[in-house]
Amino acid sequence: MKYNNSTILLLIAVLFLSASLDQNRNCTTATIISADTAIYDVRFSFTGYQSFNGDLTDCPVRPSGTVVLKGLLKGIENVGRPDDDIVYIGVLQLDIDIDICS
Repeated sequence: MKYNNSTILLLIAVLFLSASLDQNRNCTTATIISADTAIYDVRFSFTGYQSFNGDLTDCPVRPSGTVVLKGLLKGIENVGRPDDDIVYIGVLQLDIDIDICS
């Protein structure tokens, strides 16, 4: 079962990385709750299909499938130095409705 979980996580990562250049991505709203803390309502989406080899002529897939990763992220943005990392923590929901040609 551990192998199956790793495969699913790897597949999700491939979907978002392959879609990052030419698909819909947006950050919808930001809420500042104090001088140094902000909460972001984020939504990353991919519309299309995933193919490990071939194209639509090789596999009968829906080109209108969607993958959506959305939720709230909270982070302290007032860090000590300008080059310090900002860490965001939150819970994201993943909805997958996509065809895969392999």
